[in-house]
Order: sequence, then C-alpha cells, then structure tokens
Amino acid sequence: MMENVSGAMIAHPIIEQPNHVEMLVGDQVYRLLDNIEFKQAWTKLYMECSWATAFQSWEFIASWYHVFRSDYIPVLFKSEQENRLTGLLAMAIPASDKTNAESKQGSVRFVGAGEYEAEYQCWIAEPAVCESFITMALTKLLQEYPKAKVIFRFLPPAIPLAWLDHNHKWRSLSVKQSFRRPLLDIKSPLAERAFRINNQYKTKLNRLKKLGTVKFEKVTEPEVFESVLPELSLQFDFRQGGLFNKNQFRDKPLKAEFMKELFRLGLLHVTLLKVNEDIIGSMVAVADRGWVYLQGINTHSPFYAKHSPGILHFLNLGQLLAQEGAEVFDLTPGGDTYKERLATSHDQVYGLLITGSKVLRLKRLIKKELQDYLVRTGRRPMTVELQIKKYLYLLKNRLKKAKKTGYARAIGQLVGRDKNQKQLYVKHLKADLPLSEMHIQKNSLRDILNFEKDTELTRWEFLENTMRLFETGQHAYTWTEGERLMACAWFSYTDFIHPQEPSLINIPALMHFYCHPEASDQFEQFLENVAVIIARDTHEPELYAIDLSSNELLLKAGFKSVP
Repeated sequence: MMENVSGAMIAHPIIEQPNHVEMLVGDQVYRLLDNIEFKQAWTKLYMECSWATAFQSWEFIASWYHVFRSDYIPVLFKSEQENRLTGLLAMAIPASDKTNAESKQGSVRFVGAGEYEAEYQCWIAEPAVCESFITMALTKLLQEYPKAKVIFRFLPPAIPLAWLDHNHKWRSLSVKQSFRRPLLDIKSPLAERAFRINNQYKTKLNRLKKLGTVKFEKVTEPEVFESVLPELSLQFDFRQGGLFNKNQFRDKPLKAEFMKELFRLGLLHVTLLKVNEDIIGSMVAVADRGWVYLQGINTHSPFYAKHSPGILHFLNLGQLLAQEGAEVFDLTPGGDTYKERLATSHDQVYGLLITGSKVLRLKRLIKKELQDYLVRTGRRPMTVELQIKKYLYLLKNRLKKAKKTGYARAIGQLVGRDKNQKQLYVKHLKADLPLSEMHIQKNSLRDILNFEKDTELTRWEFLENTMRLFETGQHAYTWTEGERLMACAWFSYTDFIHPQEPSLINIPALMHFYCHPEASDQFEQFLENVAVIIARDTHEPELYAIDLSSNELLLKAGFKSVP
C-alpha cells in the first residue's frame, strides 16, 4: 500500500511488476544521451512508432534536456529486448521539486519532457509491448516516488490506451480528459479554399503594398534565424504579455537558445512576412515527418495590426506547405476562432493525470467537469479561465493599493466606475529647440517590455492597454534608463470636439501618459523632448494633449488648458 499526498492510503495497489524497464535519473540520462548507439536506437524506434510526434524525437528531447538542465531533472524509462530498444518514456522533474525527489518523501511532479515547449507528451514503443511498457514504467515510477503527480499535457489520438480505459486499477489512479483538435489536411480539397486570399484580404494586401515591398520568405540559414529571433521574441512576448500576462522569452532567456538548437537540428519551419525589412508576421513551427505543428512562435507586428498580418501570413504559409508536400498542419487544441476557421477536420487528443492522491484527482475531475460544461454550452474554457484569472489578479492589486487610497475607490476602479472628464491642452511647437540627452525612442517594443509594476498600474494592464493603442494607430514615445521604462507618451491624430467649435476637428495629440514614480521630477523634461521630436516629424504648429484629469506636469511642460 502506498500513501498519497494527502496522507490517505491508495485503495487499489498496482498489479504489474516492472521486470524489464530501467529508470534513469539526472546524470545517468545525460551520460546515455552521449551514447551514439542509443541515439540511433531512439531514432529508429521513433521513426517506426505510428503515434509518435516530433516532440518525442531524440533531437527535440535531448536538446530540451541539455538547454534547460538547470530547470529540470531528466528522467528516462527504457526497455530493451535482444539488444533492441523497445520502449521509451522521457519525463522530467522541475528543479523546484528537487528536494522531495531526492528524499522521495514529499510530493514530486513529473512532467513530459519539453513541458510547455512540447505540445504532445507520450511514450514510444514497439506495438507488441506498447501497453506492457507504459504500465511497467509507471509502476516503477510510483513505487520509487509514492507521492508522484504524473502529467501528460496532451496524448496524441492514436496512442494505445486500453490499459487505462479497461483496467480498474489504473482508472482509479488517473483522470483522462479529451480535447478537440483542429487539423488542416494540406492535401484536402478544402485546404485550397482555406488558404485562398479572398477579396477582403486582397484589399489588405494591396494597402500593405502601398507601404513598401511585401515579401513572404522561408528562413533556411541558422545565421538568418538568429538575426531575426530577437525581433520575433519581442513581438511574441508583447502580445503574450497583453493577452495572458506571460513573457516567455523575457522570463526564460534559455527559450531562445532552445529555439536556435532546434533550428540547427532541422526541427523548425520558419517563415516571415515583411514590408520592406520590417517583419510584420512570422511563424516558427516545429515540423517533422510531414506534420507541421502550431507550437513555437506565432507573431505579428502590432504596428500593422489593421492590415491583418497574422492571417495574411497564415494564408501564404498554407500555400507554401502545399508546394513543399507537407501532409498536415496541426493547429493544436485550444478552441481559437482562427484555428476553427482554417481547420478541415478534427480529432481527439487527451490530457492525463496519474497520481495516488485522491485530493489531486478530485481537483482535476472538478476542473474537467467545468471545462466540459463550458464546451457543451458553447463557451471556450480558456477564455473563461483567463477572465477569472485576470479579475482575481486585478482585485489582488487593487486591494493592495486600497491600503493607501481607500477601499471604495479601489473597488470602483476595478469595476470601471472611476471615470473623469477629459481635459484638452495645447502647446505651440518649435522644431528648432535642442533636445536633452534623454534617450527617447518611438514605437520600441523593447522599451515597452521594460515596464515595471508600480502602485498605480499592473504590468498586465499596461501591456494590454499598449497593445490596444498600437492596434488603433497610436505611436509610443518612450524613455528608459537601464532596464526600466521611466516614461511613455502616446501620440496620434484624432477627432475631438473642440469646446469652442460646433463640429469635430482632427488634431495631433498626445492621448495617454505613463510616468514611473521615480521619474516624476523629469517628466516635464520628457514631455518637452517629445514635443520637439513630434514638431520635427510632423511640422505641425501646435500639439494637443488629452488627459483624463487636470495635470500639473502638462502645464509645467508648456501646455495650456483649453477653456
């Protein structure tokens, strides 16, 4: 009998005995990865396994193990017969669980190798041992680590699961959940229609061509990929930050090194959409054995958002994949609208949790039932979860702020009741004034990502607002010191009802402002510099400022309130 995380005893002991499966951990794995014969045996098994994906290849997993060796402890299960590799399961223990893993006393989380970098996580095996291998491997794992939590993000559809579905002992230890996966069969007649550039997108493409030379290109040289990766990383982190409060490259610098290694090993399919030399759309997709996976980097420039560069890139990519003879574009689970629009068919993949803890299984079951209910009622689980997560995130921040500003005002801001009347200011521009040494940039995503959370504004809110402002055509003037954004002002031409005019007027205006608390004494200088730069760029005689409330700093910077 084994004790679970909550202290309760597992009611059903595991029957299978791991007689022919070897478990390797840590340095044992790294030494084996250096063995050329093992690499060849792995590759042979991978190529012959009908359900294997690119994320089970030696190239992908060995690279991930090596690049992220400070973040994870590698774990391999393998079986051999007559000097032939017959089964392989690659997993890892996050470094945060290292102490419990070494003592084998506390809860230990086992994730599929690749974790969030791998869309699909599973074992590979010869058909004759496909079920006995995985049951033996999991038996050994749970015997070595009684309080383990084993997580497979997604299992591919064709993987044999009879051992799980028909064995009461394993069903009692697991929670399996199905997910709808959209696929684009490149050779299907429906694919040609999905990738056709219709009149709507022809119009957008023609508008792009007026801005410069539009080019769609595939990246084939490592040095070219490494040269564009920093820009792709900025675009990716900016959008991920605004939508999900995540900054993958910024928070995990090793991700870029992992991408470079995968490209060097031939596992990445990289394409760019450009206007002149500006990258306005990109796709860095894992690809192998005729399948291309929407797992990697999918970006578009926020400065060209009104031209739908992401969709235009997808349409060009589909045509290229057809020319190259690719079989399937795996759009991956998620329920995104654009994926459903492109899909020619669907199948089912599976998430799987295995643990002896009744508490953990109950939590996962509750989450599964909630997600299934949302799907049945026509709602996207990820969207609902994100809304809840965001509200709780903002509530936590507002309550912290409330200690200084008062609870009523903080909660009012959270539900959108904190509204102020807009005030118009004007400043006469002089383009010949000298600029200070303050380094100001225009539309720099790097500067924007250097925003630090302060008492007034969360990082999520700032990036979300900035994304919206860029997509509506506004321009950001930023000032940073070191790795910290000190100030930002957004500029655009906008329609405004002048207090002394009966109709709308189109004015050059600063629309929104941000100032770091430590930069308030230099914000006046910042605004003066921005005004000079705008004067030189636009040749306008006046610059307006539209603010939600009276701002003394605007007045100090030479703006006058319009009565």
